[in-house]
Amino acid sequence: MSNDFLSAEALGIQPWVRDGLVEVLKLFDAGKMIHVHVDHVPLNRVKIATHKLSYEFNMARWMAKTECGTVACIGGTVELVARAQPGTMDDTETEELENLFYPPRVGDYSKITTHQAKQALRNYLTIGRSDWDSVMERVS
Repeated sequence: MSNDFLSAEALGIQPWVRDGLVEVLKLFDAGKMIHVHVDHVPLNRVKIATHKLSYEFNMARWMAKTECGTVACIGGTVELVARAQPGTMDDTETEELENLFYPPRVGDYSKITTHQAKQALRNYLTIGRSDWDSVMERVS
């Protein structure tokens, strides 16, 4: 599967970030990522040692501790899978990677579904851009 995707070099990102993105896509494909509401979840980031991957997804939170584990967006889940400290990817972002993590022209990130996030991530890995506009129109 990962051979179907652009290389880290072609994407302009570090190999560990690309590998993490591929792993996160596998979690989406396997149906493991579950969209959760985050109204009660604080915005703060804490050290990775206090987080565990619990497959809770919401694009409105990079990575935040919950009663059951950690809710995270695509980027936060990559950091969890890679066991990287929160904010590690801040230094690795390209414009297109930033658009994947912070969708332009999407009002309420918390309403982005796992299916939409999965398609945007697949787009990024295959064509180098997330194409959120098209995803939000076509995928529910």
